[in-house]
Amino acid sequence: MSNVFYVGIDLGTSRTSIATSTGKRVSTRTCVGYSKDIVSRKRFGEDYLMGDEALDNRLGLNMVWPLAEGVIRDDEKSLEGTGLILRHIIAEALPDKKKGDGIYAAIGVPAQASFNNKRAIIDITREFIDKILIVSEPFDDTEYCRKFSR
Repeated sequence: MSNVFYVGIDLGTSRTSIATSTGKRVSTRTCVGYSKDIVSRKRFGEDYLMGDEALDNRLGLNMVWPLAEGVIRDDEKSLEGTGLILRHIIAEALPDKKKGDGIYAAIGVPAQASFNNKRAIIDITREFIDKILIVSEPFDDTEYCRKFSR
């Protein structure tokens, strides 16, 4: 790995936030909107929109809020949506990341998240996060990022 980026992510029911070792902080709404039909697909030019952009165009989208009451909903679209949101926020926060660079992440999840929910996050992020630490909130995610660098 050329460079390693350390990130702390707060995966919340309504908002997801990230703080990186580069000093960048980004926050987005935790929602994904999938195109309802071919007309909306052509209008948006994408199969899905995320965050505020999805909310602004929700009439042409099937909205998915993947987390409810602090846990990932138990359906395929919610699992897919969680992965899309995490990929999106990492790409937005780390625009200089190159193909060979690594990402070490501490992801904060609500205290009521089950073992299966934590396992789902690990499985979802396996392709784009090199090392992961799932932190039950209310602990500070950024504090755990320091542990990766030791």
